[in-house]
Amino acid sequence: IDVTDFEEKLDTFKTGFAATTTSPARSLYFLLDRNVNIFFVMGMKFKYLLILPLLVASLQAASVSDLTFTLNGDSTEYGVSDCLETASGILDIPSTYSGLPVTSIGDNAFLDCTSLTSITIPDSVTSIGDFAFRDCTSLSSITIGDSVTSIGVGLIYGTNISYDYTADNLNYLISRSGQSAYLVDGLSASGSVNIPTQVNNAYVKLICGGAFTGVVSLSSITIGDSVTSIGRYSFFGCSNLTSITITDSVTWIGPEAFGQTSANISFYRPLLEAAEAARDALPTQTAFDAVVAERDAKFTLDEVSNLRPGSTMIEIADGLATLSMQVEQSDDLGIWTTGGASTIQIPIGAEAGKKFFRFTMTE
Repeated sequence: IDVTDFEEKLDTFKTGFAATTTSPARSLYFLLDRNVNIFFVMGMKFKYLLILPLLVASLQAASVSDLTFTLNGDSTEYGVSDCLETASGILDIPSTYSGLPVTSIGDNAFLDCTSLTSITIPDSVTSIGDFAFRDCTSLSSITIGDSVTSIGVGLIYGTNISYDYTADNLNYLISRSGQSAYLVDGLSASGSVNIPTQVNNAYVKLICGGAFTGVVSLSSITIGDSVTSIGRYSFFGCSNLTSITITDSVTWIGPEAFGQTSANISFYRPLLEAAEAARDALPTQTAFDAVVAERDAKFTLDEVSNLRPGSTMIEIADGLATLSMQVEQSDDLGIWTTGGASTIQIPIGAEAGKKFFRFTMTE
């Protein structure tokens, strides 16, 4: 490789334009510029060298080494707290780091990572902080799992991300499995808004922080019974919002979620009501006792053989008692069939006043 006059041509090589030379030698040059881009240069017997880009390969592709991990809480899990601004291209956030799960992405963790184009978030992550991807101007895709239960304010602020699904002026991101939907943006909503249980066959799990902040045209909101989390500042400053209906599926409401609103909040309890209905459908102790009593009241074979009719009230007219009997018959004491009916009159020597009689059946 002829490196004659290399120093003189260095600045020209970096710009990718022709360099002046008077050398008649046929030369081959490779140059690594400060961005680690590779250029191929062929010098010929011309007054000018033609510089041809053969390959542009960035050696600064995003990797785990670009990330900063911070131990959370009791040092049993990690969160992504920062990323080098020079990181570029596609980034897969690992589900574990140093043998511990990665469960969160911190506030502003990827601030100004302008060369990142795609980020995949593992299923181990359950929370994403405020402005996590702020001003990632080249970021066009983030892939989220189904385990996320909390997403902060400004998730895609300053990015180039397109929503996965839009309906009724509500914008959603859908998890990679297609089972979960995250309501990211409702800033164009107005009037009475119903947040559905499902969109595009995905269950709406949460409302991101700041999703409706400052939407003064919003008057009422009904939240579907699949939503478990309402992010902080979700409806902050919705000054004309007067009615909010929340189901008992919601287990977490962030700070100031309904700050600076005059809304009356009512809680609809479909899960509790369903549980109560299921409970009430179960047999009560009284019903159970009645069944047991009925079972124990059945005659045994020995009892049937010595059966005596129970007490009954018989009207006596003109000294006669009229008895009507329905006779049934059985071969096994299990199945009974009608054997006939009979009516007889029995003379009773009844004196004036009330008297009680009992009788037994004889052979």
